[in-house]
Amino acid sequence: MRSIYRRPKGNSIVELPFVLWTILLVLFYPLVNYATIAIRSGFVFHAAQTAALTASKARSYSTSTSADPSAQQLALDTAHLALDTCDGIKLNNVETEIVITKISDKTKSTTKTKLTTPPNLAANTYQLQVNIDTSVDPLMKVDSQVFGSIPGITTAYNLKVSQRHFVENSQGLMR
Repeated sequence: MRSIYRRPKGNSIVELPFVLWTILLVLFYPLVNYATIAIRSGFVFHAAQTAALTASKARSYSTSTSADPSAQQLALDTAHLALDTCDGIKLNNVETEIVITKISDKTKSTTKTKLTTPPNLAANTYQLQVNIDTSVDPLMKVDSQVFGSIPGITTAYNLKVSQRHFVENSQGLMR
């Protein structure tokens, strides 16, 4: 019996679609989802920074008037303005805090309410911190029955961002 010689190149052509499909599903799909989450996270960081900067310029911390909104209201409005136009980002919560740092020993304390004593600029520095809690959706969600619960692939990725800025009107922290 005579043996027939065959070249092994034919197997590669048959296996190529399966290999490419596997690479697409295993590598490319999660990479695109995580890249989308990274871009959307950049919008959240920018919103937090803008909210902290805007709120730090307020004349009062918690008391709003029609002509002069408070730092808390400015932070909330700025965060909504920045994130409501972005698809795939859900703003869950916006919190504003006063961060008091002692100059002598660098210890920090925070409060979510207005100050009860006048600010002492000789002993402390005062910063306004804005905490934004969001849910960032992936570009394409996968059925959770197949992979389980994977943030960024099958479910939204919960992202909490904090930004601080020095207060421009420290006397307004009492109002």
